[in-house]
Amino acid sequence: MSRNKTFFIAFCFSIGLIIFVSTAFADISSKSGYQQLKDSIKYTFKSMDKHLSSYTITTSTVIKDNSKLIMSSEEIKKQSKTANEEHNTYLNGNTQRQSFYYYNDKDTSISYDTSNDTYYLYENSGDYKKASVDPFGQPFSNELEKIFDLFIGNLKDCVTFENKPDGSKKFSGFISQSQIPALINALTSFEFRQEISSRTYDRIDTKYPHLKNDVYIKLVKGSATTDKNGLIEDVSASCIMVGKDFDGIAHDITAEITIKIHNINSTKVIKPDLAGKKIEKTSNEGNEVSNLTEKFEGTFKNDIVIHRDNKYEKIGERIVELARLDDTHFKGNYTEEYISGYEDYFESKESFDFDAILIGSSSSAKYTYLDSSSKERSGYINFDTINGKIFFSNNGSRYKDLSFDNDFYRVFDE
Repeated sequence: MSRNKTFFIAFCFSIGLIIFVSTAFADISSKSGYQQLKDSIKYTFKSMDKHLSSYTITTSTVIKDNSKLIMSSEEIKKQSKTANEEHNTYLNGNTQRQSFYYYNDKDTSISYDTSNDTYYLYENSGDYKKASVDPFGQPFSNELEKIFDLFIGNLKDCVTFENKPDGSKKFSGFISQSQIPALINALTSFEFRQEISSRTYDRIDTKYPHLKNDVYIKLVKGSATTDKNGLIEDVSASCIMVGKDFDGIAHDITAEITIKIHNINSTKVIKPDLAGKKIEKTSNEGNEVSNLTEKFEGTFKNDIVIHRDNKYEKIGERIVELARLDDTHFKGNYTEEYISGYEDYFESKESFDFDAILIGSSSSAKYTYLDSSSKERSGYINFDTINGKIFFSNNGSRYKDLSFDNDFYRVFDE
């Protein structure tokens, strides 16, 4: 579950962080500050991929709407050469708390579901492969970097810096609305509305406002520190995105994030002790995995509900059809059906075909599909082998005050 990235860092912050981090290091030597920043980022990613024996990344995030807390989180990711671990905690509003845990080595993958206090244990093939985190090592990265250079433009010049006696550097920057190019604000406005309107938050029911008009970045500020070798140690930034919702109400969405890379070459990834714990185990022995495509072939539904006039009303259904292709593949279809009279709650019906493949020996599958904008997206399906239901995580439609989770229940023939 944590691997599905259920936590959503608000898009406005992501844009803000990109702008800040991409403009830092200006005029600090004969080599351009912008180029020094890219060198430092590349060095950090390459070091994590190739040279560091272990490290920990701690990410803390707070998101507010008009000063009201709507989400805060802490994500701790540990990586060594032989194992990795994630422990993430989320607080939505001031009440709903969710946590996710994941561990992986050459022999075992373990995830923990707090909703039923169960550890899911999967046997691996015995060959641990550390996942690459270096985007600059991917195909076409050079071409994309050149495009991004042109996109950023003169924003390279908006920071101050301080050289420390030990050779480390601290950078800070501030970008106001008037300094942000119209193109960036226009694209940010469009993408923010697309992401929020199409985002399903898995099991985390986070109420982000749906901005419709006058959406733009108000300001971005941040700081970063590197060690004497140029390795990034921490980044902190904040961004304010403003706009009006469908009812004309103005919103200031503030996102703050702190990222720390620490315990370098000293992080220890410890396999959890499951003695006395509730465990659901899947191994390579037997036919449990190969039978999944037969067991779960069929139709699954999930209700779409609203809360109105102090009561809950069903206004539609989300439907997943799964058809078996072979022992490890599904072909599927996702659709939405709405009850007549509730059209004002929806911008559009979401419908797409997808292909899903089982992940190793686990009871999970990853699928890909094209959304209504022909943009490739992906999601995950977890198969509940005890209750016969599925957990279908996707970027399906979400509009106004709709409420639903991602548990889909089988439709049985009468």
